[in-house]
Amino acid sequence: NLVELTLPDSSKCIGKSVSEVSLPNDVSLAAIVRDSHVITPTPHTVFSGGDELIFVASSESEPALKDCFIAHS
Repeated sequence: NLVELTLPDSSKCIGKSVSEVSLPNDVSLAAIVRDSHVITPTPHTVFSGGDELIFVASSESEPALKDCFIAHS
């Protein structure tokens, strides 16, 4: 499944790099859309508020994925 999430400014992931965030099993970050530009994520890519995150994820892992990125700090 493709899952798209918009990272809220209050997310605990803001300012963290991809390598600092533990993704649930069966989840892969495919792309980040920032200011209408597609970014191919690397371990050093830092998350910003308003980023549109595009994941490949199993149906079972979607709730954990949303908790990981949408939960407030």
